Formats: sequence, C-alpha cells, structure tokens
Amino acid sequence: MNQHPIVFIAQIPMSKSPDGIWVNKPIDLSRVSQYGTLEVVWPPGTSVSSRAAIEAEAQKIGEMYDQDTDFLIALGSPSLSCALAWAIGKADKKLRMLEWQNRDRCYAPTILDTIFEE
Repeated sequence: MNQHPIVFIAQIPMSKSPDGIWVNKPIDLSRVSQYGTLEVVWPPGTSVSSRAAIEAEAQKIGEMYDQDTDFLIALGSPSLSCALAWAIGKADKKLRMLEWQNRDRCYAPTILDTIFEE
C-alpha cells in the first residue's frame, strides 16, 4: 500500500490556439488532489505509434499502481489512457478511476474489476 496515493493522468489535454499552436488545455484539477498526488505519465505530443515504449511505460505504471489507494483519470489521449488501464488489468489489479460528474461538477471514484486473459 502506498503511503501517498497517486492519481495517474495519461497526458495533459492539449488544444490548438487561434494561431494554430498546440497549448495545454486549461483544466482545473484542484479538487482531484484530495485523492492523491497528481502524476502525468506522458508529455504532450506522445503518440501510440511508438507502441513498444508506450507498453513498457504503461506496464511499469501497472506494476507500481496500488489498487487500494491509487486512481486513474482518463485525460489527454484516449489511447494512452487505455494503455494504462490495460496495464493495470494485466497486473491483475482493480482499476480505480475518477470520473467527471456533470451534475455535481466534480470527480467521483469509480472502481472497475479488470480481467486480463492471456
């Protein structure tokens, strides 16, 4: 069990500025910090086209992920978020996600039992 829970974020979302430059999309994650320390896994511009490197990093996170205290937020590239969820499942761990609740305007914990088969 981690002494300090971690909230894994696959990647900070990006958007194009009016000049066509990719910039961080402003998202207020201040309320998320109540669930743990935020850790961004991949920098902007990371693509799943480098599959071996993505799988290796995701599996490293999957092994260190503590199913009793840590969370995943699906932000940034959907493919990178899926890679983290896959790795957590492959490590035979429950996936705890923070899901945005529009009605309450906050993130709420959701627990998914993951199953990985060879």
